[in-house]
Amino acid sequence: MRYPFESKEASELNIQIFETLYYGALEASCEIATEKGPYESYEGSPVSEGILQYDMWNVKPTDLWDWDTLKAKIAKHGVRNSLLIAQMSDAFMAQMLENNVSVEPYTSNIYMIHALSKQFRTVKPRLLRDLIEKGLWDENMCNKIINNGGSIQNIDDIPDELKFLYKTSWEMPQKTIFEMAALRGPFIDQSQCLNVHMIDPLEKLTSMHFYAWEIGLKSSMCHLITNGSAVE
Repeated sequence: MRYPFESKEASELNIQIFETLYYGALEASCEIATEKGPYESYEGSPVSEGILQYDMWNVKPTDLWDWDTLKAKIAKHGVRNSLLIAQMSDAFMAQMLENNVSVEPYTSNIYMIHALSKQFRTVKPRLLRDLIEKGLWDENMCNKIINNGGSIQNIDDIPDELKFLYKTSWEMPQKTIFEMAALRGPFIDQSQCLNVHMIDPLEKLTSMHFYAWEIGLKSSMCHLITNGSAVE
């Protein structure tokens, strides 16, 4: 899709993905409840009273799914699960699937390959492909990216469209990370595990926590990553 992380299109896709996850999870839980009954403490819960997570956020879902019909089914049969959706940060699984961690922007456009007891720096395949297509890839370009620590923002030869597309988490306001979390929050009935990247966090840390609270997040962050070190 080639949506830059900070784009309007990415924000809309973010909502659609988590709305779909929440709808599908509720639908499946309702189907199980039809056969086995709702969970033990269902009566008196918000869901039993027709209140779903997005209702608590005072957010109207999109027209992607038929929520009215699903709510009617839940009112009749209940749901088997009290909680369904969480957004987690699993670095191990991300490495297994060759994806980035969770729903976050990449931290760098280079990564390390371990082979024969040695480490090799490699440019991310998608960026490599784009640079080749534009005739910009050579050994000199590779060295520029490595020397810039995986950033392409200060490399004059690279067009702005690619710089916007391949921004790393260090190169965008962390406010964007929280805003994306708030957009999908109405469809996450548990909570979210967010990693925050700040070079000098001391002056911003308190305001960051207050901002997360102001926009309705249940939690602000799991890890604070600064200059390669993580604080939980």
